Amino acid sequence: MTGETTISKKFRYILLLMCVCIVFWLSALQVRAAAPVLSAKNLSVTVGHTRTLKLQNVSGKVTWSSSNAKTAVVSSTGTVTGRRAGSCVITAKYRGKAYQCMVKVYRTGIEWMPNYLQKKNVPAKNQGRVVLAGSSYIEYWTSASTAFAPLKTVNNGIGGSTIQDWMTLYEKLIVNYKPSAVVVYVGSNDIAGGKSGKATAAQACLLLKRLKTKLPGVPIYYISIAPSIRRWNLWKENQICNKAVSSFCSKTSGVSFIHCTPYLLKNGKLRKELYRSDQLHFNQKGYQVWNQVIPARIKKDLK
Repeated sequence: MTGETTISKKFRYILLLMCVCIVFWLSALQVRAAAPVLSAKNLSVTVGHTRTLKLQNVSGKVTWSSSNAKTAVVSSTGTVTGRRAGSCVITAKYRGKAYQCMVKVYRTGIEWMPNYLQKKNVPAKNQGRVVLAGSSYIEYWTSASTAFAPLKTVNNGIGGSTIQDWMTLYEKLIVNYKPSAVVVYVGSNDIAGGKSGKATAAQACLLLKRLKTKLPGVPIYYISIAPSIRRWNLWKENQICNKAVSSFCSKTSGVSFIHCTPYLLKNGKLRKELYRSDQLHFNQKGYQVWNQVIPARIKKDLK
């Protein structure tokens, strides 16, 4: 009996020791899995645009810095803003350790975003969605996915892009997704670049024709060029373009013009409260206008 009791005690001791070791091992794994990690080691951004970095698995203060503030700056919350073309390193410091990301700043989005979007929004995984395509007004429309629900969207907006850019990209970033509908916002950068409203409209209509040919039966929507504070001097040319494209859409089956201008003006004057501090792009209030007008029209058509 005494021998059996001794063996039993030894067995329980060994079992307890094994349990303690397992607990310590699991704790070590948990600590290792929760180590701080930067959301990206390489980042691309366009001059004047922003992208956000995050240091994950941290609970205290993170200090951010840029190796070259003339190329890109970073805010206290990790928002990186491109200032001029070039490269720099963004560093996040936490509890004495540094975590770095190489940032490449491009002059225009067209130099890097097409390849980035194809990797981010893989066509094979995003078939049959409403494709949003065009310039920065589309790129910054981050609330679109919620506004279009239950319809699913894919945002392929590229800041600074022109109609000519989309003439070369529409198959890769629109047609390949076999969309249920297409929403296009283009023309503003063309007019800002010196083209007349009439010439811009002709190019926009040609793009719409090509989309209609490549996507028979798929509804295509053109959003009216929006006025802005910074480009108010170009508003007359924008209106010429809008009017011409609207006329084309009214005569072309399957292609529709969504006129948002009345919601952006009050008594003929621009509603300045709808725009960011850059005086060019919508702020959250501005996008609420689009959220209320555009998805409702498309949902009605698609039922």
